[in-house]
Amino acid sequence: MRPIASCVPHHGPNALPVPEGAEKIALAGRQLQIVRLIARGLTNKEIAVSLGISTATVKTHLRFAFAAAGVHTRAALVHRCA
Repeated sequence: MRPIASCVPHHGPNALPVPEGAEKIALAGRQLQIVRLIARGLTNKEIAVSLGISTATVKTHLRFAFAAAGVHTRAALVHRCA
């Protein structure tokens, strides 16, 4: 399995301050890519085409991302990872 990345970048040039006590939501790299594409408004099919994977694989990654974030909708997932 690939290394885990948090929804909120916490190091590097794009680092954002994470308030003390804030929950960090750990997502695998591909899950984080998909969340970012959802935030840009892409559909599952558009995400699949852009990443070269099937729509079923996109849905699987989304299911695991929803579980990690404790949400049930795409909008809630993006909000939790903002």
